[in-house]
Amino acid sequence: MMRQALVAPLVCAFAFALAAPAAAQTGVTSPGNKHNLSVTGPGPVKSASETEICVFCHTPHNANPAVPLWNQTLSSGVTYQPYTSTTMKATVGLPTGSSKLCLACHDGTVAIGNTINNGRIAMQGVSAQGMMTGASALGNRRSKSSRACISPCGLSAGWPW
Repeated sequence: MMRQALVAPLVCAFAFALAAPAAAQTGVTSPGNKHNLSVTGPGPVKSASETEICVFCHTPHNANPAVPLWNQTLSSGVTYQPYTSTTMKATVGLPTGSSKLCLACHDGTVAIGNTINNGRIAMQGVSAQGMMTGASALGNRRSKSSRACISPCGLSAGWPW
């Protein structure tokens, strides 16, 4: 009887621990999403005046690539150095697909707010050249701490590259 009294609370605590992160995730179009770069965005990197949330990544016309209607200028002429390790068993290639979409902002080679259809949107919290700085700027060299590109939905995008 004592054993059952201890097991029930432990099972409940474990179930709550698993459900808590899912409940804490923020939807892509939510104003609280860290990829909301509008003037109302929650982070330090945001527009000086743009109120639309989706325009920084997506556009209804003339996208590059066409799917997922991408509105960011993609990085070009960048040589990426994938993560390597003497103990790693996987073969890591260069970024492709959705990872390149993430890197359009996060590799530090394209100005944030440099959109295809909306032109250059004035941003705050970026370098003088409009580039992302700090921990969010992954650069072109992958390390243990920046192995994956995370999509706005919080899903792993293209790892391993």
